[in-house]
Amino acid sequence: MFFWSAFPFVRITVALALGIIASVFLPQYQVEVLGLCLFSILFFIGSSFINKQWFLKANWVFGLILVVLSFSLGYLRLAFENREGRNVNFSKNIHIAAYRAQVITQPIQKGKYFRSTVKISSILDVSWKPTSYKINLYTKSHERPFEYGDEILVKGTPQQVKGPQNPEEFNYKRYLTFLTIYQQHFIDTSKVNVLSSDNGNMLIAKSLHLRNMFSALLEKHIKEPNELAIAKALLLGNKDELDDEIKNVYAASGAMHVLAVSGLHVGIIYFVILYLLRIVPKEYRKEWLIAVVAIPLLWSYAFITGLSPSVLRAVTLFSVMAIGKSMNRHASMVNMLGVSAFILLVFNPYLLMQVGFQLSYIAVLGIIFIYPQVRKLLMPSNRVWVFFWDVTSISIAAQLATFPLSILYFHRFPTYFFVSNLVVIPAATLIVWLGVVFFAFSWVDLIASGVGTLLAYIIRFINKVLVFIHQLPGSDFNNIYLDVPQTWTLYLLITFLFLFVIYKYKTWAQMARICIVLFSLMVGNRWVQNNQLKQIAVYNIPYHLSLDCTQSGETVSIMDSKLVNRTDKIRFHVNPNRLLRGVDTYADTLSHAWKQLSFGKALVWNNTSILVLEEKVKRDDFPFDIILSELSAEKTVIKHKKYDLGNRGAFVIDIE
Repeated sequence: MFFWSAFPFVRITVALALGIIASVFLPQYQVEVLGLCLFSILFFIGSSFINKQWFLKANWVFGLILVVLSFSLGYLRLAFENREGRNVNFSKNIHIAAYRAQVITQPIQKGKYFRSTVKISSILDVSWKPTSYKINLYTKSHERPFEYGDEILVKGTPQQVKGPQNPEEFNYKRYLTFLTIYQQHFIDTSKVNVLSSDNGNMLIAKSLHLRNMFSALLEKHIKEPNELAIAKALLLGNKDELDDEIKNVYAASGAMHVLAVSGLHVGIIYFVILYLLRIVPKEYRKEWLIAVVAIPLLWSYAFITGLSPSVLRAVTLFSVMAIGKSMNRHASMVNMLGVSAFILLVFNPYLLMQVGFQLSYIAVLGIIFIYPQVRKLLMPSNRVWVFFWDVTSISIAAQLATFPLSILYFHRFPTYFFVSNLVVIPAATLIVWLGVVFFAFSWVDLIASGVGTLLAYIIRFINKVLVFIHQLPGSDFNNIYLDVPQTWTLYLLITFLFLFVIYKYKTWAQMARICIVLFSLMVGNRWVQNNQLKQIAVYNIPYHLSLDCTQSGETVSIMDSKLVNRTDKIRFHVNPNRLLRGVDTYADTLSHAWKQLSFGKALVWNNTSILVLEEKVKRDDFPFDIILSELSAEKTVIKHKKYDLGNRGAFVIDIE
């Protein structure tokens, strides 16, 4: 009873989350779950007429029914969130000539296109028909074609988002579904007409306007592009201008979390507010003062940063904490974490499926439970060393809690995360303080210019330190593979080890040993399978040719000359399969027995003949097992049968 008795609200939130997960993967049981929900409600209504003594004896029954009700709420709430999907299914069966939509996100430039999410309100078939669902609209333009809140008329038909086209490829279709976005549309700016403006949510519109205004102030006083991009990310939550090199340096050194305005930044502001409230004389320092002062200021900060999801998560949590302190209740931090998660998931159940939500809450749980145990390992007497040890302990606790999930999603582990955080966390604290001063006195040009220059120097210093850490030997372990069962096993191992450290029961140590054995068996089984593997994979990459011949962790890769330099496409389409297959060696294809023909080149690998056509040919009866064309994916032939990569996705064959 350790867990539930200490944290009663957590069981409600966990049940809600399980209901959401069940609704994602088992959506066909809505009627049954609705019946459970109605039964639970009727039970609570009927319990008001029951003898109080019986109620006290059977309170576990009421706890169980409350959990069932919370589970049902999660299941049905997500089903309700999916109602727009039915409109998309309807639109698949008709030809859409045009549609009216409202722009519900600020357009962001992505290469030659501006991407925005729009909500379709009506579609034109033979006549206009009302509907309601969201799509991603990509508009080819040199400048922003429209603004948030504009009502637009778009000519053309939105396309369905394709699922993964290659083995282990990121499921972008499912990701968009979790954002309740079901289609996408690529168009030229000539196909869009703005019908009216200022139709969006007034609060969001004002928030975006304020963020744009502060963004312009940063542009005025910070000239270096990299430093400006990081300042916008740190202070305003705008990561659109960060280049891939900067992102890679921050991720590899374990400092990526500072580039997203989230719990760290909001926590700094919250504790600054608590510190400043100490100045108030004791006779005026009432319990309710914390909530009255902190909550408006925190939500004002969220307003400035454009009300991004990561900020809303953090502000909700610290608002709950402020209310708890104002009620003079020493509520458990875990319970308050549960309350904030419950509020957010009821508001948007798909938050549970987002990586940021999962990492942020698991990191906080790690800090709550693991940090005190790590901190006790050393007890420095000097205040400076106490500060640095606290920062290190927090970093270790958060990393221990999040590393299985981070490896599952990002396949990397930053070795020197504790070193980088010793610099980044104090520097981020200083930047947030200076940012508040910068925005508060932005109307005084002399102060704004001085603070802006200081911000640029601090960011430049952080960048140099992180680049140095990134260049250290073994700074970043890449290409680490974990599947979902392995991730859950690691979390069970961490949990059992933690319980053993706290309670010293041998049972927990034995459970930890079982987890270690189970994890070793899973890793060993995958290693044996990959060591025996002989596989040919022909990838579906638009306008490119790519083929991998893999045997025992070594791959012979065949690519066209343009794709070789497109590391982004290789990382997205090709690397996931290599990661699954344990590939750690790439053989040079030129060292293999290529035979140059008049119309292409040929190779034999493990008794499988491969032909790569380099020019157009009329015949298609070549005596090869696999025929690829550098000119068209439609010309692919597998075992003397045409195979359309564009429609059917990658072709993978295991050779016996």
